[in-house]
Amino acid sequence: MEFFADYHTHTTYSDGRGSVRENVEAALARGLEAIGITDHGPKNIGAGVAKAETYLAIKNEVRALAGEYEKINILVGAEADITGVDGSIDIP
Repeated sequence: MEFFADYHTHTTYSDGRGSVRENVEAALARGLEAIGITDHGPKNIGAGVAKAETYLAIKNEVRALAGEYEKINILVGAEADITGVDGSIDIP
C-alpha cells in the first residue's frame, strides 16, 4: 500500500522533533500529497500546546508555508482530548 498523506504529525510546538517546515519538507521527500500539523492539546501533560495564541501562530505559519510549497496540501488541526462527559475538548 502506498500512502499519499499524513494527517497526524506533531512539531516542536508540542512533542515532535521537527519544526512545521521540517515536517512539510519530510512529507515532500516521501512523495506525500498532504500533511496535517496536529500538535497536542493543553491537557496532554508536558507536551500540549497551552495557549490559544500558540495555535494561532501555528496556523499563521502553515498559511505562510502553503504559499511556498505549492506541491503539497498543508493542513492545520489539533490532537484534542475529550475532557468531560458532555464531550467538551481541551482546545480553546
